[in-house]
Amino acid sequence: MELETHSKLFVNNKFLPYIYVVQPGEYHLTAFDVKVARSATDVMHIKGTKDNLIKEGKSIGGVFTVNPGEIVYIGHFGLDCGAEPFLWRYYVDGRSEFENYVNGFRKKYPFVKDVPVQFRLFSTKILGRQYKLDKPTVE
Repeated sequence: MELETHSKLFVNNKFLPYIYVVQPGEYHLTAFDVKVARSATDVMHIKGTKDNLIKEGKSIGGVFTVNPGEIVYIGHFGLDCGAEPFLWRYYVDGRSEFENYVNGFRKKYPFVKDVPVQFRLFSTKILGRQYKLDKPTVE
């Protein structure tokens, strides 16, 4: 599955929820390309490829799983600008924030109001910190 914005340069600085219907299974990050501009003439790309995201047949970029009949919240992805810009996986923090997020998501997509939503973050060691909820399911 390939996710792409209409413009890699001219995008709003906000997280947008996306919903994709996928077959149950395990999904690995194998590539990414984020365009970063300091000015109209100083433009660069931050890229991840199979060469640096898959090592000895194992995913180091990250992975998520989907089971039949569920919605999985894998986090928010965005550009973090510490010393140098880099791709990072963010997430809603705490059970009540997750429930509020799910309620807003269900208002926007009412056809999924009865589908359980799992808090199962995109698991990565290089693009985010590990975090879990004690009660990860919103019915």
